[in-house]
Amino acid sequence: MISCQIDSVTGSEIVTSSEFKDFARIDTSDDDTIVADIIKAARMKCEAIINRDIVAKTRTLFISNIDPSGEYGELYRKRMKVVLPFAPIASITSVQSQDSNGDLNTVTYESYGFNVKYLEISSSNQKNIKVVYTTSGMDYEDLALAIKQLGASYYDNRSDFIKGTIVAKVPTNVQTILSPYIYYNEV
Repeated sequence: MISCQIDSVTGSEIVTSSEFKDFARIDTSDDDTIVADIIKAARMKCEAIINRDIVAKTRTLFISNIDPSGEYGELYRKRMKVVLPFAPIASITSVQSQDSNGDLNTVTYESYGFNVKYLEISSSNQKNIKVVYTTSGMDYEDLALAIKQLGASYYDNRSDFIKGTIVAKVPTNVQTILSPYIYYNEV
């Protein structure tokens, strides 16, 4: 089983309310709370599409029941490769394994790949791993544009669902902007 939780958000939105309101041509301050929610929702949807953090976060990755590879006649050391989701990775706070008593112990590891794509953990019996790390976030103009465009679509279509109307998917132009940023969790 693999799960990755957000412990805390350490960065700030790359699109401000005033930038979004200018883009969406919103002249009133009556919807400021809605605008803030829409910016966050649009950013979170963009992050889900590209599998990366646009706003920096501290995350914890839990992996259980890992089968280490290696040890072919003791020719190779046992090792595990752990791919870290939601790059770019700024720092790794801790890597721990759980022993049979349920206690967490620090593990030695080596990191590889651009922006620390994965860890290699030398292991003999470590089956449950906990990795705490911080992502750096991304602040690119085209990502901000994707958030604004998706947010404007959310704002324009914020009314309740009405039978017989078409519910739109993520706009094609937003998908096009995000496509170069998609992060594939493979080594």
